[in-house]
Amino acid sequence: QTWNWGYDHDNQVSGNTILMSRSTLTSDASAAKSFNSDPSFGGELVFNRQLGMRDNVRFGVEAAANYQNISLSDNSRFTANVSRTTDAYSFTDGTTPPSAPYQGTFNGPGFVIGDTPVSSSTSIVPGASVSDHRRYEADLWGFRLGPYVEIPLNDRLSLAASAGLAVGVINGNASWQQTVSLENGGTTSNSGKGSDCDVLWGGYVEANLICKLDEHWSVIGGAQYQNLDNYTHTFGGRKVAIDLSHSFFVTIGVGYSF
Repeated sequence: QTWNWGYDHDNQVSGNTILMSRSTLTSDASAAKSFNSDPSFGGELVFNRQLGMRDNVRFGVEAAANYQNISLSDNSRFTANVSRTTDAYSFTDGTTPPSAPYQGTFNGPGFVIGDTPVSSSTSIVPGASVSDHRRYEADLWGFRLGPYVEIPLNDRLSLAASAGLAVGVINGNASWQQTVSLENGGTTSNSGKGSDCDVLWGGYVEANLICKLDEHWSVIGGAQYQNLDNYTHTFGGRKVAIDLSHSFFVTIGVGYSF
């Protein structure tokens, strides 16, 4: 038996038992949110090392490091079913529990009830209002390494192409807060947060148009396709999945030759 218990309403007394219930969202109370092709901005630093030239075509190796921020947030409201489980805890016949509201203590003494339920029942309560706030922030650091080739088109313009290995390091933080309001006026809420870091592997292909301004400076514009592993992680039972298998980048910048 235990005296470390409490209850809120006198109608929880049924015969010689105290009824206590707990409510949880049913498995069909899903509020998955998809963000499709949301653009983001970032920056990249590229180093090209020329290894040779043949028929005015330059070739060499390219290494790059880049960064971009990923920010996803969602505020959802929906209606869901709640599964309510009611447990009955017995007390000694002929005794009367204190009037509600009542809260015993760990040290006691107090009115005692059984510490295990003598019976349990489950029912489905419809019409619960759910308010969900979720947020995911991540820093995505990228690294590329591969060969390149540069073909001159005229005295000022040239076309460059590169392909090779791509690596992404994603460092993210997730947070959430959920409030469930029942039709009878009861509410419950839960919140949490978590962090995770992972390494993603893949490859890239890019093409750039280079316009020389003088002997050293140039303007560069191009496009890049990158295929990285998908990122998936579960934070406290909540799953974050980011598809990085088909990423497209449009780049514009300046170059300096030395």
